[in-house]
Amino acid sequence: MALTRVNYSRQGNFPIDKLPSITNDKLSGSISTAKLADNSVTTAKIADAAVTNNKSGMPNHLKPVWINYSYNAGGNSSHRFVSNYGKKIYSNNGNNGGAIHAMLDGSTGTGNFIIEYIPGYYWGWSGIYLRENGSFMKDTDGNFTSGVYTDQPTGFKQFWTGNNSSNNARYCTYWNGSSSTVLLNASGGTNGATWYVWRASGVLSLSDSVGTTQLFASGDTTDYIIVSSTAQSVSSCEIISARRQV
Repeated sequence: MALTRVNYSRQGNFPIDKLPSITNDKLSGSISTAKLADNSVTTAKIADAAVTNNKSGMPNHLKPVWINYSYNAGGNSSHRFVSNYGKKIYSNNGNNGGAIHAMLDGSTGTGNFIIEYIPGYYWGWSGIYLRENGSFMKDTDGNFTSGVYTDQPTGFKQFWTGNNSSNNARYCTYWNGSSSTVLLNASGGTNGATWYVWRASGVLSLSDSVGTTQLFASGDTTDYIIVSSTAQSVSSCEIISARRQV
């Protein structure tokens, strides 16, 4: 009997009916989670560099919403401190009473940015801090600790802008990591006016709606986290806008 040679090398010539031995029922149950040991896949098998932030999103970009709240001077969850969808902090429990401070979501990055805000015109100081990223206390899991709002961190830069009615003053200081310098001390606090802090091409500036103060003359590339100056009741700070810019 003559044998017929079948050519399987060319696409389309492989006859499926010649393979009746491989069917779905032959594979049923052959692969299941029960066949995988609990310790067969571990994070130790994944290199640190293999897991990164979602590159399609903006996880660290500056956003106009207060987060990471911390109570001060007896403040607690029974007080209503935050409103306007997380944009406004108002500590109103008598002079030096219960208060809260917080930080904006994200950071300024090292390039251009702008922050628009309305500091309160009350007995306590109202405004914001620009504090160098990296100065904030964290635990071993990377979470902020209770000491995260420590003022004037050693070895890190910080700017503070303040406004109040009792001193009736507008104020700004710069902490270089070891000593403090007053950049603005002007009489006449503002009531309801919008203040601006922005950086353009390495120049950091403050507008208190009355005048403009240069905070850093050139070459500033510090990545700042923005903290509210609302820990002294009565005080407030409302964020109008906060964003990185190109």
